[in-house]
Amino acid sequence: LTGVANYSGATAISAGVLDFGGGVSHNIAGVSGGGTLQVEAGTTLTSDGVKMPTGSLIVNGIQQIRSNGSNNGASKVSSLTIAGATNAWTGRIDLTNNLMVVEAASSGAKPALMTTLLNQVNTTASKGIISSTITTNTAVAVVDNATFTLAFPTNKTTMRGEPLDSNSILVVQALKGDLNLDGKVNVQDLGVMVQHYHDLQSTRTWVTGNTTNAGNVQDLGGLIQNYNKTFGTFSVVSNIST
Repeated sequence: LTGVANYSGATAISAGVLDFGGGVSHNIAGVSGGGTLQVEAGTTLTSDGVKMPTGSLIVNGIQQIRSNGSNNGASKVSSLTIAGATNAWTGRIDLTNNLMVVEAASSGAKPALMTTLLNQVNTTASKGIISSTITTNTAVAVVDNATFTLAFPTNKTTMRGEPLDSNSILVVQALKGDLNLDGKVNVQDLGVMVQHYHDLQSTRTWVTGNTTNAGNVQDLGGLIQNYNKTFGTFSVVSNIST
């Protein structure tokens, strides 16, 4: 599509590629299906959640998910491609306050996918994966769903209406210090932070306290700043599905 698309009805891509281009700004509702949604360079697509658990999302330009923070804004894809390369991304996804789930093809594929997603989130050039609703109290968490049990009793089976399993990777705006992504910072998070405080920075993840990507002192400071605060819509942690 090269002409401006503005419509409020849902978009279903059962197969093939729906390509938004033309160097213009498109505004649509939610997207679902098992095909491919693509945004060309120089083009902006604003939408609700992209619910394509067996589909692909390719962003060469800019995609923004409307600020929503609930089921309607949540996205899930089996393949995510952002234009550019490590530390030099040129495409951009703005999740605002929404969840994105990227489903790894297998447990063996997760390490490389995690590395890529973390680099896309931590880039400093307003490219890759960002949240334009970030505050001084929040950050974009990237969490392997199967790792919650490294520090907490259980993993998650769902978040904001999206089913989760051991190959799900969650990308979502959350409070610094909310290590188990339950929407609040409390004594459970503090206990885990203290337990892993002296771990090597390279081994610490969001679940074990690395919520600022700036070191353990900053991580602890973020938790203290947010202690007893709540933010966002998160499901109660429950046993992982099998």
